[in-house]
Amino acid sequence: IWENVSSIKVISFEHADSYLLDYTGEDKKVEEVFEKESLGGYYEKQNDSKNGVPYYVKQKPKYLYLSRNEDGRWTISDFSNEFMYQEGKREPAPSINSPWTIKIGSTLMSTPEITLTIPTEEENTKEQDDQLLIICILLVLVALVVGVVFLVYLKK
Repeated sequence: IWENVSSIKVISFEHADSYLLDYTGEDKKVEEVFEKESLGGYYEKQNDSKNGVPYYVKQKPKYLYLSRNEDGRWTISDFSNEFMYQEGKREPAPSINSPWTIKIGSTLMSTPEITLTIPTEEENTKEQDDQLLIICILLVLVALVVGVVFLVYLKK
């Protein structure tokens, strides 16, 4: 017999707008790969999707993708190299609680010290503010260089 229970609700799953990937451990080999491949940072959700599942992109200093591969595992890759993955099949989103397995040379190492979090609105705003500050500093430097070149040109 079915009973109507008003306290149970079904809500649709919503993908996070972004994820922050970080390494908090002390293993020098993991740290070296993490830094060399620039794995850490903010991964932003894209408007496109692969098979109905969105993917995320980190653009700086190089393009990296957080996406679900054909095997159904969430991976970090540059689409030619898969650097790390989470176990699990066909999860709708990467887990913030599951460990990541990272490739170190030809060895695979699972570590819970690679953390994936959903950044707060404040953290997202700070990241955008930091990027804007860098752009402003670069514009000031370009203006200074142009000014110096112009002054040198006028003295000739």
